[in-house]
Amino acid sequence: MKWINNKSFVALALVACVATPILLSKKQDGGDVRVEHADRRINIITPHNETIRREFGEAFQSWWKGKTGETVYVNWLTPGGTSEIRKILDGKYAAAEKVGDEGVGIDIFFGGGDYDFKQQGDKGHLAPLEVFAQHPEWFAQDVIPSAFTGETYYDKNKCWVGVCLSQFGICYNIDALKRRGLEPPTQWTDLADPRYFGGIALADPSKSGSVARAFEMLIQQQMHEALAGAKHRPGETRKQLEMRARSEGWDRGINLIQR
Repeated sequence: MKWINNKSFVALALVACVATPILLSKKQDGGDVRVEHADRRINIITPHNETIRREFGEAFQSWWKGKTGETVYVNWLTPGGTSEIRKILDGKYAAAEKVGDEGVGIDIFFGGGDYDFKQQGDKGHLAPLEVFAQHPEWFAQDVIPSAFTGETYYDKNKCWVGVCLSQFGICYNIDALKRRGLEPPTQWTDLADPRYFGGIALADPSKSGSVARAFEMLIQQQMHEALAGAKHRPGETRKQLEMRARSEGWDRGINLIQR
């Protein structure tokens, strides 16, 4: 056996580094189906990361293959967060309207909050989903309700539907907390501790729908807690108490974000 010398090994490693992206680009997150061999192609614009894209993409490819016998290439379009996607969709539809085109070459908008989908639906950018007519039993109020605990799961025009439930949380570095003399945070208000100054990172809420949603939930929590702990003042009606409590909760939430 001949050993590969260091120079040859480095050269081989460089070739592998260059060739790997080229070979993988043939799939482009499309799972095991290559674009040139697929029977069909679906274009999906999304803010989701690769883990979520792969899980949903491969599951859909398997389901479609079993149902139709066809292979489908999932072409993921990932321009950034939901704010970037909104700008792209608005621009594409504006351009399509000028030339009389009905579509913009995108089949599915996958990911984001109900606000983003409501905006697109109000602009006429979304088409009614056939699944509501094909499986009305799925959307009974005791199965998948239209709304629950203040969250909307599908709109009245049936142009969009939520596909999963997710949670927001706080990820922290145990060693970094020890250096700052902090206990692990258990709620949003813990992050207002001055010892966290310069140690909290998050995406730009003007570009990330998830972070904007987290801020919204933070404010809603403060409003809920203010309402739960509010006490009547002399001569104050129930409606006045609720308005005052919500206003105080709003101020607390905004102040917490600013801190």
